[in-house]
Amino acid sequence: MKEQRDPGADASRLAKRIGERIECSTTNRNNPMLLLNIQSGPDAGLRRELTSRDTLLIGRGEACGLQLSDGSVSRVHCRVTVSGGRVFVEDAGSRWGTLINGTPIETQELKPGDRIVIGDTELELELRSPAAETVAPARRRVLNDTAEPERAASLEEDPHSPESGPERPPAAPAAPYGIQKLTDLVGEKFLKYRVGSVVARAGSGMVFRALDSEEDRTVALKVYWPDFFQDENAVQRFLRAVKTMVGMEHTNLVKLHAAGRFQNLCFTASEFIEGQSVTQIIARVGIAGMLDWRRAFHIALGVTEALEFAHERNIIHRNIRPSNILIRESDDRVKLGDLMLAKAIDEMGTARITKPGEVVGDVCFLAPEQVSGETHVDGRADLYSLGATLYAVLTGRPPFEGTTADVIGKVITQPPEPPTKHHLAIPPAFEGLVLRMLAKRPEDRFASATALLKDLRRVGKYQNVSE
Repeated sequence: MKEQRDPGADASRLAKRIGERIECSTTNRNNPMLLLNIQSGPDAGLRRELTSRDTLLIGRGEACGLQLSDGSVSRVHCRVTVSGGRVFVEDAGSRWGTLINGTPIETQELKPGDRIVIGDTELELELRSPAAETVAPARRRVLNDTAEPERAASLEEDPHSPESGPERPPAAPAAPYGIQKLTDLVGEKFLKYRVGSVVARAGSGMVFRALDSEEDRTVALKVYWPDFFQDENAVQRFLRAVKTMVGMEHTNLVKLHAAGRFQNLCFTASEFIEGQSVTQIIARVGIAGMLDWRRAFHIALGVTEALEFAHERNIIHRNIRPSNILIRESDDRVKLGDLMLAKAIDEMGTARITKPGEVVGDVCFLAPEQVSGETHVDGRADLYSLGATLYAVLTGRPPFEGTTADVIGKVITQPPEPPTKHHLAIPPAFEGLVLRMLAKRPEDRFASATALLKDLRRVGKYQNVSE
């Protein structure tokens, strides 16, 4: 006898997969709805409604109520709980951590408008009133070159010098009316840039593919979160710092074309790299198995050459991680990005761009001296972060995993397992370089990027690996 299928069960499975919760007809629609909307990533555009006593697992595993197709997300990445009208997010010991508004968390209450970032996926909590289902949305203002020109500040016009301001720094201005989230920029004109699709998100902002209509070229337009900067003084220091980076060239650095502020949104326009990030490479390692160690060696050479160039100019990157390293498809060229943010932090001195208590970067890729809160770091911190990234490329996982607090403790005190425990084909000489880069004390690492580059070339020559 042919087995009868249960259409209700089929519908539930489908709803679970696409993230849309099926509500029975008796649901009271007079109450506001809590929605988790996927803003970017492979599942962008999907959503999940939260109920009053919901406990929702999010990840790519079958056990998750919101199952994602993002390969950089852990099987069970985080847990969302609704209790007493409040929403809480808890990291579930994920590989790469859970960020709320750019800050790594263990457990944190979530408010409407907050952004959750897991892997390459960004979600946002929305509180929607019943009227929102029938009322037409408010018209957004088009961001064009003529809209409120008096509010647009270029790098050349620096009308708000912090030295001449009041003793207490003014707050950083909010985003312009009509821009509720940065994804509202898609399809609009922002100065001379026609904004296209979202290509990446980070703790500092969102990156769009955009067309520079004057130069007729594709650029990576990064627009910073309005709340990324602590105050107006931080904004001005950032703008002055990135001005010095415009036009700086090195074969292994992403070139910065322009930067500034328009309608209270800070932005940079950089060379657009057609290719993939190291984050994507690592995600495939976890699915398809071990990567040829020569791939990691090639990445090490390219990034180290970029660091040698930057360190000679007294620029410490501070945030080397897989998502900041790109591989150009046309020629396999390694490109290090986000150096302009590093320059801005350098020129800030003891002042901070970000709000107190926030960490710039992914904890599992930061050096011990960074996670322990030391205010002064040098180029050897960048070498540690590169070592942690290479470790992840070789093994498919960072040197340390767990909750944010666990990872910080391990970064400071615990030696990493040898990469050969997970990848037997790594030559001892190359493994030794990676482990030396991961030394706890800066003085036990390579003294400089130049010294590391010399040893990398020696290993390459011995292993007969071309540059």
